[in-house]
Amino acid sequence: MDEEKFPPQHMDKWSRNERLYESLINMGLVCSPIFAEGTDDKIEAIRVSAGLDSESAAKGGVGLPVKRSKIGKSITSSPASRENVVDFPPVS
Repeated sequence: MDEEKFPPQHMDKWSRNERLYESLINMGLVCSPIFAEGTDDKIEAIRVSAGLDSESAAKGGVGLPVKRSKIGKSITSSPASRENVVDFPPVS
């Protein structure tokens, strides 16, 4: 294979961490970069949370869980499609 067609396999730590941070943010995860000592642009590590903090939840319009309506014990097919559906007996 021609080596010139492929990008180099090596990427420095700072570029990799910056690209990873941007990808995680774009995925909707809550991320906090931890910068290398004495710098403001070199990400040493990334703290990632899959959950939302209360501030992000409020901005995103995330609501509280709601109660669902009660589901009956017997669910049947609609009258219009009844001829195409086999009604099995309920599981006890």
